[in-house]
This record gives sequence, C-alpha cells and structure tokens, in this order.
Amino acid sequence: MARSPESKAFLNAARDGDIETIRRSLQNGVGVDIKSSAKTTSLIRAAGNGHLHVVQLLLENGANVNARNISGESALFRAAKSGHSEVVECLLKGGAVVNPGESLLYVALLNGHEDVAKALLAAGANPALLLGVMVRHKRADFLHRLLALGMNPNDADENGFTLLMRAATGNAIEVAKILIERGADVNAQSKSGETALYRACAFDNPEIAEYLIRCGARPSVIEAVLLGNLELLRYLIAEGADVNLSVNSNSPLSAAVSRQRADIVELLLQNGAKVHVGSPSRTPMDLAVKNGGMTIIGLLLRALENE
Repeated sequence: MARSPESKAFLNAARDGDIETIRRSLQNGVGVDIKSSAKTTSLIRAAGNGHLHVVQLLLENGANVNARNISGESALFRAAKSGHSEVVECLLKGGAVVNPGESLLYVALLNGHEDVAKALLAAGANPALLLGVMVRHKRADFLHRLLALGMNPNDADENGFTLLMRAATGNAIEVAKILIERGADVNAQSKSGETALYRACAFDNPEIAEYLIRCGARPSVIEAVLLGNLELLRYLIAEGADVNLSVNSNSPLSAAVSRQRADIVELLLQNGAKVHVGSPSRTPMDLAVKNGGMTIIGLLLRALENE
C-alpha cells in the first residue's frame, strides 16, 4: 500500500507514463514495488497503459515482473488484455512467466490482438486451455487464428496430451477435424500410452471415435471393448491383437467388466485374456463384485481355475 504522497505520485506517474517523475522518485528512494490499496504495482499500471519506456525503467530498477494485484492480474495480463505487444515482449524478456492456468491467449484473441497472441505462443502459452472456450462458445475461429499464428497442431503438455486428445475427450469433433486437416497425428500417444481414440472411447464419445478411425487412428483391443464393438473386436483378435494390452493400467478385460459386457468378457477370456492383468488395486474381479455381475463373476472364477 502507498504510504506517502510521493508514493502515490509514483504510482500515478506509472499509470500516466510520466517517466521523469518515475526517475526522480526512484532517485529519492521510493520503492519500485510499492503497491496501491488493490496491491497494484507501478509496473502493472505502466504495462496496462502501454508505457514501454516506463516499463523498461522499472524493470532496470528491479521491479517484480510477476507481481499480481488483488484480482490476480500481472503486468503481463494487463498488457496482453490491452494489446500492447511491445510491452508484452519486453515483460517476457524480463522474465514474466506465462502461467499455464492463465487465460492470456483467450484475452488476447478475444480482443483481436494477434501480435500479442503470437508472442504468448512463442513464450509457451498453452493453447489447450482454449479448447473448452472454443467448444462452449463455438469459437472454432480461435483455433484457425492460432494455427495461422504458427501453433503446432501436435502441441502437447508435459504429460504428452495433445490438442487432439483434449478435443476427443470433450467430444469436440469440429475442433478435431480442423486439427487433423492441419496435420495432427491421430496416433500420437501420451506418456501413459493414451491416444485420442482411447480418450474418445473412454469418455463415451463414439461419434468422434468413429471419425478418428476413418482418419487413420489404429484401434487396439481396449478401444473396441470401450466402444462395445464386437465386430471390430473379433477382427482385431483374428489379426493377432494383444488382448492383454493395457492403457494407463486399464486392461481390456477390466474395461469389459466395468461396462458389464458379459459377452465381451467371455470372448476375451476365450482368447487368452488374463484375469490378473491391469491395475492391482482395480482387478476385473474387484470390478465384477462392485458391479454385482454374477454372470461375469462366474466367468472370471472359471478362468482363474484354468490360469
């Protein structure tokens, strides 16, 4: 909080771009990071109003580039929202952090600041966070604009989840179509082995799952199980697919039990599915007991006798 008339004048000078007052106040010992009652620093004020030279001077004097006010706004957020691209680039060079959970890209695109969006993308802003907005508000134009700015359609987060996987999870088929048209890899895998097709199947989005298959996604046994597609499952088994291949500790047999598909459970067991494959804390038998499926429990017991 500002504690003196000179401190208040310093904050007002940052807002107004009065660099001489800023320089004189700093020479007189005013702290570079003094805050208003709303915890807004001089840097946040200068950045939000596009005063590049003031921003540079404050950074040279040690201003906290990542300070936030009561509303959670940083200097970078204020500059991005207002479209001050030179200030945005200056802050990024000065160490401003692009918070993964912050809506900087959304704010920039919503206000038509393409140059700001481009700088944010280059600095690591996560475009995946915009997928929910694109779907809810039917803003596929955001995706087109991001791609035009150089966004890689195969961008992934630290866990290897790509934009296409997120679109498949949220049943955003129009977003998926755009990504695939621009070269998204339909068979890319996350660190846990999940693909866009697996996510679509696991989250009960058959329309986008079928679209992914038409576009070249290679289904495994577990995806056929999740889709409940016996014809596809029989075909994969006939082609020698591994009936015990788990994804993220979820085995085909566990998936069939969870969905209470006794016919699929029986088919898998007949073709070599192992009852003990999958998560140790979530075995097919545990799932069968939880779901009360006596027919499935009987099938599993008989299979255990033969293992």
